[in-house]
Amino acid sequence: MATVDVATGIRSRIEVRDLDMMYGDRVIQRDLNFAVEPEDIFVIMGPSGSGKSTLLRHMIGLVPPARGDVYYDHTSFWTADAQGRQRILRRVGVLYQEGALWSSMTLAENIGLVVEEFTDLPPATIREVASLKLALVGLAGFEDFYPRPWSWSRTSWRASSPSARTRYFSTTRPRPSSPPVIRPSSCTSVATPRSGAF
Repeated sequence: MATVDVATGIRSRIEVRDLDMMYGDRVIQRDLNFAVEPEDIFVIMGPSGSGKSTLLRHMIGLVPPARGDVYYDHTSFWTADAQGRQRILRRVGVLYQEGALWSSMTLAENIGLVVEEFTDLPPATIREVASLKLALVGLAGFEDFYPRPWSWSRTSWRASSPSARTRYFSTTRPRPSSPPVIRPSSCTSVATPRSGAF
C-alpha cells in the first residue's frame, strides 16, 4: 500500500520504494525512498551526474530499475503489464527542459497532437481545447504562432525573452488530458516558479 501521512490521512500520489539504479555494474543510486503527496511541488536536486535525469527515466518507464519499484496512486508501475503502464503514463505529463516542441507546427497544433492521438474529438473541439490550454498560461490569441523563438520577436508578451516564452508555452504540452502529475526535467525548464504548481 502507498504511504499514508498519519496526521492528515493523505495518501501519496507517487512513491519511490527501495529503488536501485544501475548502468551495467555501475551503481548510480541505491535504496532511494520518497513519497510525493497531492499538490506537492517536489524538487530533486543534485550536481551533474548524480542521477537526477536517470531517476526520472526510471519513474516514467524508460529504464527499468535494478531493484525496487515506483507507485502511482498506490499502483505498482514496474510490476504492471505493458497496458497497465500505459494507463498510468496517460495520467503523467513530462515537461522537457528545452520544450521538445515540433517547430514546424503551430502552438495549437502542438497541443492538439496529443488530443487527436488519444481522443475522438472533432478538429473544431480540439482547436477549442488548445485555445483553452493556451489561455491558462496567458497565451490566448497565440494559437497560430510557431514555437521557434524568432516567430515571437515582434510580439509583446509578459515573458522576458523569446526563449522564455517558448519554455512557458511548453508547460501546456502535458496539459491536453489534464494529468494530475506533471514532471519537469529541470527546475529551470519553466519561465516562472508558479509554472511548477500545475
